[in-house]
Amino acid sequence: AAMQSRRVFLPRLTGPVPLETVLEGTAAMAEPGGDAPWDNVTTVVIGPEGGFTERETAAASRRVDLGPHVLRAETAAIVAASRMVAHWRR
Repeated sequence: AAMQSRRVFLPRLTGPVPLETVLEGTAAMAEPGGDAPWDNVTTVVIGPEGGFTERETAAASRRVDLGPHVLRAETAAIVAASRMVAHWRR
């Protein structure tokens, strides 16, 4: 697949890592009603089916909203990436 898409390097997968580690720096949690601006967001954490627990949402200093509908995890990832690209291209 990497050769077909003409990638110059293979991605390195690591994990699992604690949620708090992922939320450091420029990451934001996708959460309904999130009101953080998309400025400097380079990572969006998508929750599991059923949403994040209260403890998990408390760990996030920034929360972004993906729209008015509840999305499946795989769709939410595409919407989050699209929102980030749209913001950075403005």
